[in-house]
Amino acid sequence: MTTTIPVSRRRPFRRVAAKLAAVTLAAAVVAGCGGGGGGSDEPVEGGTITVATGQDAIPQLDPGLATFHWEWVLYPLLWDGLTALDEESEVRPAIAESWESNDDFTEWTFHLRDDVTYWDGSPLEADDIVWNIERIIADDNASIGHSYLEGTSGASSDGDTVVVTLDRANATLPLAISHVRIIAPDSVDRINEEPMGTGPFMVDSFVPSDSLKLVRNDDYWGEAPTLDGIDFEAVNDTAAGVTALRSGDIDVLWNVPARDAQALEGAADIRIDEPEISTTNHYLFFDTQTPPFDDPRARQAVAYALDRESVRDTAFSGFGEPSLRNTLIPPDSWAHDDSLTEYEPDLDRAKELFEEAGVTEGDTLTWWGIAGAYPEWQTEAQLLQESLEEIGITLKIENNEIGTWVDAFLPLGKEFPGYIVPNQGGDVNDPNYLLDRLTGGTYEGNWRSDELDSLAAQGTATEDESERAAIYAEAQQLIDAEAPLVNSVHTAMLTAVRQEVEGLWTSSAGNLQLAHAYRTAP
Repeated sequence: MTTTIPVSRRRPFRRVAAKLAAVTLAAAVVAGCGGGGGGSDEPVEGGTITVATGQDAIPQLDPGLATFHWEWVLYPLLWDGLTALDEESEVRPAIAESWESNDDFTEWTFHLRDDVTYWDGSPLEADDIVWNIERIIADDNASIGHSYLEGTSGASSDGDTVVVTLDRANATLPLAISHVRIIAPDSVDRINEEPMGTGPFMVDSFVPSDSLKLVRNDDYWGEAPTLDGIDFEAVNDTAAGVTALRSGDIDVLWNVPARDAQALEGAADIRIDEPEISTTNHYLFFDTQTPPFDDPRARQAVAYALDRESVRDTAFSGFGEPSLRNTLIPPDSWAHDDSLTEYEPDLDRAKELFEEAGVTEGDTLTWWGIAGAYPEWQTEAQLLQESLEEIGITLKIENNEIGTWVDAFLPLGKEFPGYIVPNQGGDVNDPNYLLDRLTGGTYEGNWRSDELDSLAAQGTATEDESERAAIYAEAQQLIDAEAPLVNSVHTAMLTAVRQEVEGLWTSSAGNLQLAHAYRTAP
């Protein structure tokens, strides 16, 4: 039997973070997030906050090696980029004051500020930026940032400019290059012990996978932070994090599971913050190269068997909205195609499609989940199991240690026939990067389309938004027909925050932004 929550909690994607009223410090004006729950909104100069997540800890500091989502919270704190992104995923100047491209978007010139210094007072040189870019684009670089600069062939410097050259056109390179963060080249070999950056905070102490203490950089070239420092602490799991938040031992708990967020919503001294715009999408994937999910009809059958509203209401505790269309571009994006198939629950149609794909009554499929994390995945598995049972198909639920993920699905090309695997992800709010999960042969479900790759390349090379929208509509129609993944819930990274902490926000990709956080007067 499906358990549902009261109708009053069934709402569209929430934006619970209210914009701040006028405040006295410039740092607060750009903060953009915070809800206040008693006390004053007046920023207090100084102080520290303690931040944690219940799912992992920060293993290392090098942005050129970053592979875990949680490491990206350090980017705006320690490491500046040529450009930066605001809450709307719009590009704004950072180390580069301005930029321009050639006519075909294969060469970009960035004009640098002349007042950027490292923490030790030494000036940032254009050659340092070239070194960082070339390190990221190297073939053996496995960081997340490497994918953003795919197609970049090199960089060069000339006084106060950096020129980036590409093998193929990219009209959105200023957005992509925001993910390249600058470190001092001579610090790379001891970056965990003696890091050197240009950001608004500096490293005071670091114990990998345990704790990190940052202190304010009083000589920062940009907008000065209000806090004296930020402490990052590891907690054993989300339950421990919730306890620490309630007791005041930590101030911010990032990536909170929906059920814990729901439990915290009623606390007078805690609020739940969500991004203004979220591209985070929960979805199911399959091995599209082995039976039965090598047949698009089997994948479409799962889409019809999945009751997304029940998943949202029960597994995600009412947070987010059902994602009825199989596209990675969110509904509020200018590039979203409203004409795509809407997969409302239809077990008769699911049974029909399964039979056409060779899956009949008595057959067994397997759910491959993760033990000890993402409790919403377990609930979703049980809901899908109930639906499939009604049409005579067994869903065996397996939960595995998170460390076995790589062995199960990577490198790409591994077979996992009959598996249904939950995952989630988001990116900057631009279709060029949102569709990247399915292009270039990088999708964990072993699906690739040369036609989609070609359309994505066209979209990347096009500047006009209306022309891009037409290209991406065609790409979404292709994905709709093939159903390489099945969307479930369009959700968001949830952050639980003590009410006296303001000024933080979360990007569309789910990255926590703390550079302008501050405490308020009691």
